[in-house]
Amino acid sequence: MLTPSRKAPPEVPPISHDGVRYQQVLSGAELGEPGRSGYLGAYDADTGERLWHVRVYEHERAEHLEEDVQDVFFASMQLLEASRRLLIENERGERFEVDIETRAVLPRQLLL
Repeated sequence: MLTPSRKAPPEVPPISHDGVRYQQVLSGAELGEPGRSGYLGAYDADTGERLWHVRVYEHERAEHLEEDVQDVFFASMQLLEASRRLLIENERGERFEVDIETRAVLPRQLLL
């Protein structure tokens, strides 16, 4: 039986701000977390040490499909400096804001 194959995740460059690099984590396993996608990591810009991570979104999985074809990665990420938040859009068009001080995740409206 053939199964669909997933294309590579979009390339979303990290964002550096005030000595911290924010980037998508491509596998929750490297964080010791369940699920493979939807994570944001914050790293010391000089040492690369992970400072914290947060799950930005979750998505349901179908048991009959391969894991990798169900992953939903970031499509874009930008810093909203006035609010000290990152605006993240995933491949499904869902948008989220992450407060980089409190690590709170706030969902935004779907893009139409």
